[in-house]
Amino acid sequence: MESPFQFGKIVSGLSFTDRVEHLEQLKQNFLSGISTTLISPRRWGKSSLVQKCIEDNFSLNAQYRVVMLDLFKIRTEEEFFQIYAEQLLKSVSSKSGEIIDHAKAFFQRIVPRITISTDSVNDFSFSFDIKELAGNRIEILNLAERIAEKKNLKIIFCIDEFQNIGRYANTEAIQRELRASWQNHSRVIYCLYGSKRQMMRDMFNTSERPFYRFGDVIFLKKIEKRYWNAFIVEAFARTGKKISEEFSGQIAEKMNMHPYYVQQLSHIVWTLTEKTVTAEILEHAEQKIIETNMPFILNEYELLSSGQIHLLKAVCAGETRFNAVEVLQTYKLGTSGNASKNKKTLEARDVIDITPKGIEFIDPVFELWFRGN
Repeated sequence: MESPFQFGKIVSGLSFTDRVEHLEQLKQNFLSGISTTLISPRRWGKSSLVQKCIEDNFSLNAQYRVVMLDLFKIRTEEEFFQIYAEQLLKSVSSKSGEIIDHAKAFFQRIVPRITISTDSVNDFSFSFDIKELAGNRIEILNLAERIAEKKNLKIIFCIDEFQNIGRYANTEAIQRELRASWQNHSRVIYCLYGSKRQMMRDMFNTSERPFYRFGDVIFLKKIEKRYWNAFIVEAFARTGKKISEEFSGQIAEKMNMHPYYVQQLSHIVWTLTEKTVTAEILEHAEQKIIETNMPFILNEYELLSSGQIHLLKAVCAGETRFNAVEVLQTYKLGTSGNASKNKKTLEARDVIDITPKGIEFIDPVFELWFRGN
């Protein structure tokens, strides 16, 4: 039987839960032409949220076209502009002839090279002469708006791993160009999100940066325990198995409401259960999720300095006053300056999160292993 829980990929259908508030906010932003930035720790479901909003509200709407662009493997600005134009033309073209017609109609200063596959009418590659591209990047950035105006469309441009632009050689100049063009577009709505929370916050929440306050910025919240309870219980029942609300709540709490890990631990419990979940099954599943993630846990641990490890021990003990002499001495944190530096480093690397309630580990499975060792 297929598991009702999904993780490590876009979560959809019955495996998607809650996010009602964020779905509605994102939908209204798109309908109102307001560009949106999503910020949260990695694996909190940003991509799934965007995909769900698009599928439910815009995929069958003839007035809209959606462009999905992932910058994960795009390492240079030349690649960015090439893939940017390529994905845009794919989204507004239904056949190869249209691709060529659009290229002729909408490019004025640049002559793109287009290679069309013989196997598929909408499979093609796109490239530019680097010298031509250097002086005419604005033409590409305004391409979506020109197409939308000409074809009387609205285009939703979704860009995942957007923070990778910050690694390009001329990143500040590129970001200024993007902002200068995009802020003048009325028919193109941009949705920007990425897995490096600190980089995204720096890009969109620092007043000196080009993308400061670009549209609406949404900080994703955790899915509440009550939603996880209902979701897990219903998923088990739908597949002929039973879990109590007490145990489903324990799954959510052990994984600190983290969407990826709640789904993963639920999946492990589900695979170990024939009919009804027991305390023994839950305990076995907890050890199994640590074993499954051990390569990632060890990789994270090996990147920590001794000072950072000592600070995490203090976090586990519930300490918050890292500058207090007693805490510095008890946990071997060094000077107060060293403790502050290590705390900032751990936050920047998404190891910990500083919340109004205190300091939390972002990765709940890493926390389980760390506390146990």
